[in-house]
Amino acid sequence: MAPFGFGMSKVLVLQKLKAELGLDSIENLYYGAAPMGQKTRDFYAKLNMPVLSLYGLSETSGATTFQEFPNCDLNKAGKPMPGTMLRIYNPDENGEGEICVRGRNVFMGYMYREKDTWEVFDGQGYFHTGDKGLLDKEDNLVITGRIKEIIITSGGENVEPFPVE
Repeated sequence: MAPFGFGMSKVLVLQKLKAELGLDSIENLYYGAAPMGQKTRDFYAKLNMPVLSLYGLSETSGATTFQEFPNCDLNKAGKPMPGTMLRIYNPDENGEGEICVRGRNVFMGYMYREKDTWEVFDGQGYFHTGDKGLLDKEDNLVITGRIKEIIITSGGENVEPFPVE
């Protein structure tokens, strides 16, 4: 059966095109670290290669959420990884608030920066990411923005873009 409702002739053309582009052996495509543009996601979807979002941070040892094809939504970050708990801190009337993570994958703290560590963990052991989001009815994470925009330079310095502008 042809995926995504593609006819057999279109699937054969896509297979040939993917082979020409060197993409014929790819089984799954994932991205993270920053939002992906809609045009880029649409390009891969047209090749019958949906790109799935993963969400995570250095402090959470990489991915915190995941999705599996075909049970996925290209506009969401997915469900929590096994053993990982997500909650939304201080949600507004739409359910949007700060994304918080707890689990064995979450780091124990910033080295030699005890004050900074205390600022990002709450009394229940949840790490406050600084990212904004909400959980839908199926527990999929939807990332909506940042609490505070910060640019980290190559030297590791945190710079807020507003004063720079």
